Amino acid sequence: MIPSPFDYVAPSTLDEAIAVLGEHDGEAKILSGGQSLIPMLKLRLAAPTVLVDINRIPGLNYVEERDGGLHIGALAREHELEVSAVVREKYPILYDTARVIADPLVRNTATVCGNVAHGDPGNDHPATMIALGASFVVRGPNGTRSIPARDFFQGLFTTALASDEIVTEIAIPAPPPRSGGAYLKLERKVGDFATAAVAVQLTLNAQNVCTRAGVALTNVGSTPIEAVDAGAFLLNKPLDDGTIAQAAQLAAAAADRFRLDRVRFVETDLHSPGLRGRAFDVVYSSGVLHHTPDPRASFARLARLAKPGGMIIVGLYNAFARIPLRIRRAVAKLTGFRFTLFDPVLRDRRNEPERREAWLRDQYQHPEEHRHTVAEVRGWFEGNDVEYVRAFPSAMLASEPDELFTPAGDDWRAEEWLAQVGWMRTLGHEGGLFVMIGRRRGAPEVELAAS
Repeated sequence: MIPSPFDYVAPSTLDEAIAVLGEHDGEAKILSGGQSLIPMLKLRLAAPTVLVDINRIPGLNYVEERDGGLHIGALAREHELEVSAVVREKYPILYDTARVIADPLVRNTATVCGNVAHGDPGNDHPATMIALGASFVVRGPNGTRSIPARDFFQGLFTTALASDEIVTEIAIPAPPPRSGGAYLKLERKVGDFATAAVAVQLTLNAQNVCTRAGVALTNVGSTPIEAVDAGAFLLNKPLDDGTIAQAAQLAAAAADRFRLDRVRFVETDLHSPGLRGRAFDVVYSSGVLHHTPDPRASFARLARLAKPGGMIIVGLYNAFARIPLRIRRAVAKLTGFRFTLFDPVLRDRRNEPERREAWLRDQYQHPEEHRHTVAEVRGWFEGNDVEYVRAFPSAMLASEPDELFTPAGDDWRAEEWLAQVGWMRTLGHEGGLFVMIGRRRGAPEVELAAS
């Protein structure tokens, strides 16, 4: 999808950037790494009138230890946390967190400050910053102020940052001796947003008794959640299995307060889901159908789960966009996987054997793989009483409506083919996944109250 029109400004100083934000009263957005903002622009989930690109402002790209702590500048990239010796030695939880964010292509561009300023509860750094007791230094027309991480996140994509303020630095106090931390992330596949994750930072005394504990959770509420009770329970206790188990229960209870006990994750058989048909407002499947023996039949089973009027969203390998990877895979197989220089993900993961092997298994060695076109999947939709809404990226050469679930205008098949040829360039380096959106035909069911 094409973003809404916007003006572009590239100031050379922070004061200039802040002035532009003030002039546009909440209608301007900061562009640093852009890895969260640009997808939202393309989906028109964000439509600022002005983009303020701060990448040309000097003095904002640093990861350095000084004044009793670690300081991360507004333009420091995720990759810089991965390669920083001081981070690995004294702040290993930051390394833990950075290395599981998306993939190397994203981490080379995305900024750490942008990750927290975005206010997405699915982002990884917010929970880690809360566990570390970090503060965010922000600057606006009235000067500079410091906001503790635990007070920064106020709601879904909502923070304590004013519309004319910029996060210029993250300040993390140096952990005392005998401190350590870890970030554990549950994800559907490598590089995904967390299904759930936890950040824990502890300090122990010489008797192995906990003297400080920070515990925070990712993607289990509308904001990152500080598990205050779990942290308090660990204080002044030796860390044995029983203490850790009770703290884990208290951390889970922190998520339950946000009514996430109503959500259930179920492992089921796609060929026989065992779920009630016509029961779901949205049915979402990404990266699954193309690995089944009969994707069309698998789609039919999924389509039956949607209510009349419900949305069906499927992510599949595209026959055109997959061509670059198929060529890379052929070269890799001919050389016994010794020659993979054409794959930017494998190249960037050469020092991460586990993540490299995960990418190889998923993209090169999966025993079942199918590739599809827009026209083919539209045929699936028609055969299962599903109205085609749109494709992402767009299968049209013209612009589309702003709303994600608003049907695209009529197109012609040659236009679809031309758009898909273009996907070889835009999607090829990421494996060629495209998304199709449809709506189950029929009027939405209305529950009638008994009289």
